[in-house]
Amino acid sequence: LWADAIATMGYMGGALIYIDTGTDDPSLPLRLSETSDELQPGGKLRFVLVDPVNVSPGMYNATDPLRPDYMTDPEYWIVLTRRVHKSRLIILRDNLPPTLLRPAYNFMGIPQAQILWDYVLHWNRARVSAADILEKLNLMVFQTNTEDLLSQMNGVSQLDAKMLALTRYRSNNSVLVCDRNMEDVKNVTLTISGVTEVVRQALEFIAAINRTPAVKLLGISPSGFNATGESDIRNYYDHIASKQELLRDGIQRAITCLQLHLTGKIDPSISFDFNRLGTDDAAADAQVGATVAQTLSGLLQGNVISAEEARQRVKQDPRMGLDFISDETPEPNEGADVQGGDELDQLVASFMADHPGPGAAAAPAGGEQPPGETGAPAGGESAVAEVARA
Repeated sequence: LWADAIATMGYMGGALIYIDTGTDDPSLPLRLSETSDELQPGGKLRFVLVDPVNVSPGMYNATDPLRPDYMTDPEYWIVLTRRVHKSRLIILRDNLPPTLLRPAYNFMGIPQAQILWDYVLHWNRARVSAADILEKLNLMVFQTNTEDLLSQMNGVSQLDAKMLALTRYRSNNSVLVCDRNMEDVKNVTLTISGVTEVVRQALEFIAAINRTPAVKLLGISPSGFNATGESDIRNYYDHIASKQELLRDGIQRAITCLQLHLTGKIDPSISFDFNRLGTDDAAADAQVGATVAQTLSGLLQGNVISAEEARQRVKQDPRMGLDFISDETPEPNEGADVQGGDELDQLVASFMADHPGPGAAAAPAGGEQPPGETGAPAGGESAVAEVARA
């Protein structure tokens, strides 16, 4: 549904999604609240895409610019003679025109197809002209005494016969016979240098106006705008992200309707985020996340920020991948901050006595360590790690 609505918005400048609750009088306002009589569990709910061709605006404020509703959405819409209140429609629009032109566009936006139309016509004209040049690339000129041919009887027929024979036998293997004194044949060749660049750049202008890299839209590398690099693709993704925000309010309204239809309640914590574009640079995100974590660790040790502020920072950064953590700081793990204490030393000594590492000498009587020995198991692993693993 939303994909079709976005496509319609590109061709028509906007789209309308009707919230169908099964009511017989859509001219009444629709309340999106828990006290709504129409949006209840077990009721009817569906979303219908309405083409803007079938819609015309109703009453709107065109007389008082001091009011906030001046030249904005009308109070109701006319959908093929049926009056529908604006609260029952999710309106999507893009490329808003100036205020005075909004009624001319039915309070929709300027269609993207209309914006590209002029550039498409220019490219098509350049393409046809290039094809005409190819047809006239090699032009043969037959020089003769036209005055005598046109003044005598059947002169035009003789000229047509000569031209027909010249056209018929025109090849590298043919022989042309003409009057040495009165006739001559010349071959005129036109140059086509630069024609390809003109046609190709006219096509790339379409991609530029559409804010789409040529390699994405056309599958070719652009020639007039330098090669498409990573920065161009990132700018394209940023442009798409800005266009996605135009849909946020409409999608959130649809989510609210679904909540009322399924549970009868509205949970303000239920929201959504658009998927990130260009996630191929996962290694770069991991490197940035490691740098951020190291920076936050230094700030924590220097008492510049608190643990709660550090948690909030990593939770809000999508590159960290920690958006699932809660806002409350967890309690420290048991024994995590105990280093060098008597209880830990006794625990380590007791564990090493009961579980000597492979190749480690038995501890002498009295629990004393031989000089130069640390009691660590073979392989360089610390005793604390052995205890934790046990």
